[in-house]
Amino acid sequence: MRRAYLFGLICLLVVGLTGCKHHSTLSDKFSFEYSMESFHQYKVSYFFDSERNYKSEVCNYNMDNFEKKQRPKVHEGKLSDTEFEKLRDMLDKANIPAMEEHYGFDQDQRTYDIIIQLMLEQNNTKKYVEIQYDENQKFKKDFLDFITELNKSVKN
Repeated sequence: MRRAYLFGLICLLVVGLTGCKHHSTLSDKFSFEYSMESFHQYKVSYFFDSERNYKSEVCNYNMDNFEKKQRPKVHEGKLSDTEFEKLRDMLDKANIPAMEEHYGFDQDQRTYDIIIQLMLEQNNTKKYVEIQYDENQKFKKDFLDFITELNKSVKN
């Protein structure tokens, strides 16, 4: 009797654990934009969508103003299947739709000049998130990993 009870509990646990999957927050058609800007210094931006299109841009305002020329570094094209799957999965896990619209703007004084802007468009709706960087802010690891990956993608 005791073995049957224990066996039943183990079966329920196994079924429960195998049934737990991450529920996707992304629709089949989406576009995502990311930008990080330090006013009067630089700006990096990255865009990708469900059609595997991407565009990255790096602007060095400081040097452009010094040289009186604008020379943004722009790259665009199609993501490989591997690149797309990685970014899409990381975007999904970052769960942008669940984020608040603003972070760091409730401070009395602006102490940091780095602004991050995100826009996720899907199902005919847009979700905007703005972050004024503050080293004391806490974000989920999946979100931070995604932002790190985007910054690596911009540099390549």
